[in-house]
This record gives sequence, C-alpha cells and structure tokens, in this order.
Amino acid sequence: MMSIEIEQIRDVQDFLSLTTYYGNYKAVIVQDAERMTLEAENCFLKTLEEPKGKTIIILTSSKPNLLLQTVTSRCQEIRFFYNEKYEISKDEELIIRNLEKVMNSSLAEKFQYTKNANLDSENFEKILMALRKHFRELMLDKIMGKEVNYTISKIKNILELIEYINSQSYITNVNNKLALEVLLMEI
Repeated sequence: MMSIEIEQIRDVQDFLSLTTYYGNYKAVIVQDAERMTLEAENCFLKTLEEPKGKTIIILTSSKPNLLLQTVTSRCQEIRFFYNEKYEISKDEELIIRNLEKVMNSSLAEKFQYTKNANLDSENFEKILMALRKHFRELMLDKIMGKEVNYTISKIKNILELIEYINSQSYITNVNNKLALEVLLMEI
C-alpha cells in the first residue's frame, strides 16, 4: 500500500493557500489518512490547527488509531458504520476457497502453503481482507443459528488476531509469512 508522503501534504498546503475564484470554501479530502508518513503528519499539524479562511479538511480513516494523537486531537471525529452485508469479491472467494483447504489441514500443509504463497504487501493485505470478511460471515451465521465449525469465542479471537496483524503491518515491518503462519495455526 502506498504511503502519503510529505511532498503530497505540501501540495495540499499550497492548494489551501490559494484564494478561490468566487470566494467560496476550499475543501481537501485525505483518504486513508493512516497512510501518511510520520513526516507528512507532522507537516500537516499547523494546517489542521489553523486552517486559513474558508477551508474544510476531511481526513478519512478506517484505522484512526494509527494516526498521531497530535493529528487526531485537531480533528472532530465523525464515525460512519457500514450497514450492508460485506460483499466478497470473486478474488476474495478464490482466496477463501484456497485457504479453506489449508485451514482444515495439518500444520505441515499450512506451513507449506505460506512457504509457496506470494505474500508481497498487496497480496498479504488481500488475504487478510478476505479472511476478515469470511470470519465475519461465519460470526453472523453462528449468531443466526446456522451450523458453523467454530465457537463464537474462537471466531472473535481469530478476528482480533487478523485486526492485530493488519494494524501491525501498517506501523511495523511485519514478516508476512510468519504472520500468516501464526494466523493459520490459530485457525
């Protein structure tokens, strides 16, 4: 996943320093703000604290805990919740089908899967997203009384581990193969 660099934040600041043609508001949306580098976040602090004129700055993030506290303290938080059923894409279905074979296999087969898997950062993120959606579906099925091979507490532990690994992959240099091995052992 690409990070938001300090140069991009400086471009935003340059844009916000311009006057508008009709004197209306200027607005900037920083999508997935948790992707800002430390330098970018620090550079953005003054602009967030004292925006000039009629300025609206919106930071979106599904992981606000990854932002610096000094950034979040300068923002008004508005939470949005996704109400619709998580749709699983065809790519994610394929990932889940492959992983379902592995999930119910021996430790040796799980290790062999991770050894052969392409776990560059983009593929690793796709695997985590597919697993997150899969286990959320299992949780809903279990709550609705359908037959599921996992207990609610086991599903909850797996989802928490997926979220932990995902958040750590944003802020540290995670060994993707080792992280997937740990996750598959828990499953």
